[in-house]
Amino acid sequence: MGAFAAQNAIIKDSEDRKDSRILFNGKNPVTAKCFTIDSQFTASIQDLCTSGVFINTDRKFSVGQEISLIFHFPTSGKKMMASGEIVRATYSGIGVKFNILFKK
Repeated sequence: MGAFAAQNAIIKDSEDRKDSRILFNGKNPVTAKCFTIDSQFTASIQDLCTSGVFINTDRKFSVGQEISLIFHFPTSGKKMMASGEIVRATYSGIGVKFNILFKK
């Protein structure tokens, strides 16, 4: 993920994480097209790592719910697709753990 991160985000290492997390700033936001079994919406990505993503949304979801995502990085033009499981649901968004992640 490193090449596109320099212009778009801040890379944050944490001792309790196995992967670096990329925090996206407001200058070049990254949005995701999100698909669940009963809804489809677009939302901004707050942070991303190789194992998952946190998506800002005020929609209500349940932990364990399956979700598919398509997102692209404006500065690099790279597009990624993923499917995963919601592992965290808060008033400000959802945490998704990737089951499958691939570049397009």
